[in-house]
Amino acid sequence: MRLARNVKRFRQECGWTQEEASYRIKIHNRQFQKLEHGQANVTMETLAKICVAFKIDGEELLRK
Repeated sequence: MRLARNVKRFRQECGWTQEEASYRIKIHNRQFQKLEHGQANVTMETLAKICVAFKIDGEELLRK
């Protein structure tokens, strides 16, 4: 759930909709919605895409 909360927080800080975030991360919108609700299994590739889109490192993404 930490990942889901952080993804949502970073998205909101950027002022992006879920649709815009999924586009920038290059994943399907439904997958992004599941990710934000803690219902998706996330690959290392997807984690890397999230970090690139939000311009953060992995440690920041997984921090409390």
